[in-house]
Amino acid sequence: MTKAVLLDFDGTIINSQPAINGYLFSLLERKGVSLTQAEKESLGGISLEHILTWLEHEKNLHITPVEMLFHKAYFWLFRFHEIRPFPGAIKLLEKLKQQDIKMAIVTNSPRAYTIQLLRKNHLTHYFDTIVSVDDAGVAKPDPKMLGMAATRLGVSYKDCLLIDDNEPGILAAKALGIKSIQLKEEKGKGKKLADITLPKIEQAIPLIHQ
Repeated sequence: MTKAVLLDFDGTIINSQPAINGYLFSLLERKGVSLTQAEKESLGGISLEHILTWLEHEKNLHITPVEMLFHKAYFWLFRFHEIRPFPGAIKLLEKLKQQDIKMAIVTNSPRAYTIQLLRKNHLTHYFDTIVSVDDAGVAKPDPKMLGMAATRLGVSYKDCLLIDDNEPGILAAKALGIKSIQLKEEKGKGKKLADITLPKIEQAIPLIHQ
């Protein structure tokens, strides 16, 4: 029986991509940098700071520390308000709260970014604990973050369920024997890492106790 649900944040609960992409693509156009569709998809659910760092390493887009601060500040001031939760995520969180199922956020995003978005969107009260990359010191697919969340919640791994949109989280869950649901559109018949694959988070509601 599921006693705790561990949820990824960006790309699972929060949909930051329209806001980030709008800013990012206008920046890249000014810099004369293009991305393949696969590269665009791989950047989903990642903070602006991590995307800018990736661009510097992979696309040789030199970004000085001052420019990094400018881009982050500009985004927070003028695009941050556009970030909203997925409508289906609210439905799931409400249902889990009604059933007294413990909830934790396990995210590769920075803690300050996560807390700011939770507060802005009035989501803080749903969660019993938050484990960010800052808390664990490592990112998924390292399983440490999930282990910390389960320990804080006082729930064994076998009674936990992870919901995540990205493969690293699913790999971390497999390493600990935690059941998992991956949010993605199924394409082809490739190997499935998660126990269940769903296109929308609200479709997980009837599956929680299975």
